[in-house]
Amino acid sequence: MTAPMTAPPPPVPSAFAARTAIATSWLLAPLLILSENWYARRTSRRLVALYRHVRAEQPSMTGRALYEEVVVRWTGLERTAARTILARAAQSFVDWNTDRDLRFRDVVLYLIVDDYVRSHPGRHGVVARMGSAVAQVVANTL
Repeated sequence: MTAPMTAPPPPVPSAFAARTAIATSWLLAPLLILSENWYARRTSRRLVALYRHVRAEQPSMTGRALYEEVVVRWTGLERTAARTILARAAQSFVDWNTDRDLRFRDVVLYLIVDDYVRSHPGRHGVVARMGSAVAQVVANTL
């Protein structure tokens, strides 16, 4: 009587393959950072343009109401979902950081990181400091 056939064990990666993967990640990291910063700056400029457009249409709108309108137009979500995004942005950047009001820069950074992570499902976050890229485009006073 013969023993049943079993699947062979999975191949063990060679030391060369492991070194190559590490070297590749180190070589590609600067390009990834450049790409992420470029994405953050480009999207920040678009969001600032939308902010200015909404502000020109409705000059009396300020603060969270203005941010909510920008989020609704940017994402296409309903107002309740836009309010949730604003609450998450405040939770992420305001509550733990300092005792201050939500800024448009916080909303922009939240939208950019959230969108970037969703559009790159194989990654588990971002490498670049997107906050710095957003700060170069979005004035602190908006």
